[in-house]
Amino acid sequence: ETVELTHDDLPDVLLTDASNGRYWLLAHTLDGLLLTAIPDQCHGNWIATDTNQDGLVDFVRDGCQSGDGRVSYTFTQDEWLPSTP
Repeated sequence: ETVELTHDDLPDVLLTDASNGRYWLLAHTLDGLLLTAIPDQCHGNWIATDTNQDGLVDFVRDGCQSGDGRVSYTFTQDEWLPSTP
């Protein structure tokens, strides 16, 4: 699937492994292709939305092993940071 998570207005490719709930993001950058693992293992649904009105798209998933079962991360240039509502 494609989704825009790197804040460059270009589509990124979301890769998933349904057997273990892992997600990866494949994005094109000025330095070439970037493949980055999205933290946590989740077996539920996901949505890409700005959850906290900071102007950045957050990747929100449920059915996760950590926290209350729902996690939200924002990609900031080279790493995933937890986003808070």
